[in-house]
Order: sequence, then C-alpha cells, then structure tokens
Amino acid sequence: MGDLHPHGLFKVHITKVMRIYSLSPVHQTQLPPILLFVGTKILSKLDTNVFVIKIIIITLQKNNNNMKSTGVYQNYKLIIEKVFRQYGDSILKSTLLEKFNNYLESEGFEKKSLKTLDRIIEKMIEEDYEFIYELDGHKRVIKLNFIPNKLILSKDEVNTFPLIFGNMQTEADLPTIKKIKELVAQEYGFKEKDLIDSKYFVKTEPEINNHDKIILLAGKLISLAKQGIAVKYCYKNKEGIEDFKYIAPLQIRLYDSRYYLLGLDIDSETGIASDILKNYSLDTFLNYEVEQAYYETEDGLNETKEITFDHDALYKKSDLNNKLKHSIGIWYDPKNELKVYRIKFYDWAKGIVLNKKLHHSQKVIENKENYVIIQIAVWENHEIDFILGRFGNKCEWLD
Repeated sequence: MGDLHPHGLFKVHITKVMRIYSLSPVHQTQLPPILLFVGTKILSKLDTNVFVIKIIIITLQKNNNNMKSTGVYQNYKLIIEKVFRQYGDSILKSTLLEKFNNYLESEGFEKKSLKTLDRIIEKMIEEDYEFIYELDGHKRVIKLNFIPNKLILSKDEVNTFPLIFGNMQTEADLPTIKKIKELVAQEYGFKEKDLIDSKYFVKTEPEINNHDKIILLAGKLISLAKQGIAVKYCYKNKEGIEDFKYIAPLQIRLYDSRYYLLGLDIDSETGIASDILKNYSLDTFLNYEVEQAYYETEDGLNETKEITFDHDALYKKSDLNNKLKHSIGIWYDPKNELKVYRIKFYDWAKGIVLNKKLHHSQKVIENKENYVIIQIAVWENHEIDFILGRFGNKCEWLD
C-alpha cells in the first residue's frame, strides 16, 4: 500500500465528523466539552480548521480506547437507545443524563457524571452510531440519528413485542423462544418479564402436551424433507403393537393445535413412493423420535445406503396443495365430493365467522343486522360437521 498523504487521511475523518456534528466554524462551539477543550487548545497553535479536526479525531480515538466493550458498557448503550426511543428523537443533554441515571438507579447501579456520559457517546460514535447536536429554539439538543447493525422499529412496532410473545405463551418454555426473548430484551431494552405478562395479555388456549418435543420433531422432519431423505418412525398400531412406518415427508401442517406430517408411504426395499397422500399426527410418533430411513435387504437392514427421493417431483405428484385447498383442516379422501355450502349464522356466531373465515373460499352472500349468510366450497366429510358443531343452534344449513 502506498504512502497516504496526510490531508487524504484527514478528509475521511472530517467527513465522518461533519456528518455527526455538522462541524462548520460556527458549530464548532457545539462540540461536546472534551472535544471543545482540545479544539480550543489546538487553535491557539494552528491556523487551519483542518488540523483542528485532525487532532480532535486522534484525541477522541485515544481517549475512547480506554473504555473497553464490557457488559456494563453494552448495558449503557442499550439504556441510551431506550431513552431516545421513549422520550423522543431530540432531547436536552441534561434530560438524557437524568433519564440515563434513572435507569441505572432502577437496576441498582450508581449515577454517572456528564463526563462519563460523553465518553460513552464518544465510544458509540466509534462503533458508527450517529449523534447530531442541534439548536431547538435557544436550546441545544442531542439527537440519536443512526443505530448500526440493528433492525429499526418504530415505537408502535416495539410495543407489539409483548403481544407477539404473549401469543406464544404455550411455547414459552421452548429453548428457541427463550433465546429469542433474551435477544429482544437485550436489543430493545425490555426486561424479560415484560415480554410475557399475563396481567395485561392472556392467550386463552391450553398448552399442547410435550410441545417442546413435538416442535423439535417437526423441525427435524422439515430438515429431512428439504434434503429429500425418507424417514422411519415407530408407532403403535390399532392392536397396540409397535410397528414402523417408512415415509417420504413432504410438509408439516398445524391444525387445531395438532401437528401433522403430510407425505407418502415409501417402500423400504425399492424406495418407491406410493400414490396416496396421507397425514401422520406427530403426537403418535413413539418418544417423539424419527430417523433416516435405510434400504432393507433380505439379510436385514443395510445401513450403508439411505432412502432418498426427489421432493419437488413427489410434491408435484402428490398434488398436495390442490387436494388440501378444499379441506377445512387436514383431511383428504379421494372418495369425498367437493360441495358448495350456504350457511346462516346468528347472534354471536355471526361475529366469529366475520372475524375469521371458516375456509379461504368463504364469501359473504348476505349480511344483515341479526344474521349473516356465507358460502364455502369444501370436501364433504366429517370436518365440516366438526367445525360447525361448536355453533350449536346459532347456525343453519341452507342447502
């Protein structure tokens, strides 16, 4: 690398500082105290502002090298971000210090001085945070203009986190959810208890038995499906005897709080998949375990060759989407007929079907004050009876 001309190197620093501080000669007096002190001292010896800015940058970097990126410093950064997020884009420096110290005291830490706050801000600038000092009338305010490497969310969007995690109350103990909560708490200044607080939001849905194990099982099945690897799992048949199934997994579906695997039976000797699309409930997998399937031979299991398949080809062959697009839930039977139903709902039932469709084909035919008539096109099977059963005498078949 060739020698760098000093002014070429200075220009990089000047551009960065001007973006953060608007360093015109008039605005130089608005620099933080540490920079203003150094700048004034150098001005007495040098004639050009270029050299002033050069020395300021070098001094700034030197001072900040003494502040290590410890866990405490990371906490300081999060507090500063939180203050700006809660109290506005631009605030008085004194207000920033006050709110900053309020958070520190609430977490059991001692208050910090304005000098320490300036050092924290300077360190953040090194990490590509952008702060702007502006005049609001006759008051000098500071603005956090840019946060690097972070998903920028509005205040309203951040306020949805407790609702999002509240909707996952039944999955709260899953390791993945716990880790996501920790990351959100760290990034956006939440305390973990604030993300799921049943005092303010409740999801009234019973917990799925062994949900953590079922989620892990579903994740493994999806991974194997993507790789085009057939699976083998143990279950109990109708006689209560343990047996094995060999399947080409295509898709996982969640319906009515139950997880299903959609796939095709596959021959363990030939590796040929059947033509009949089936569903397998994940809670029937013994011990919630699944393994890669290997070809069987007359001599027993040959574990040197796994059974593979072309997922895209079998997905197309199964016609999965077309067969299930007329299902209310998960059920498909080639013997079922596609029918168009018109159903009338009264009172509270009307609000439910207007708030959430019974099926994606649902159309409103007539909507009156006391009732609504809808139309759906679905397979004729027990699922339609099951879904309408909960409405009791508040619904009526019209045809």
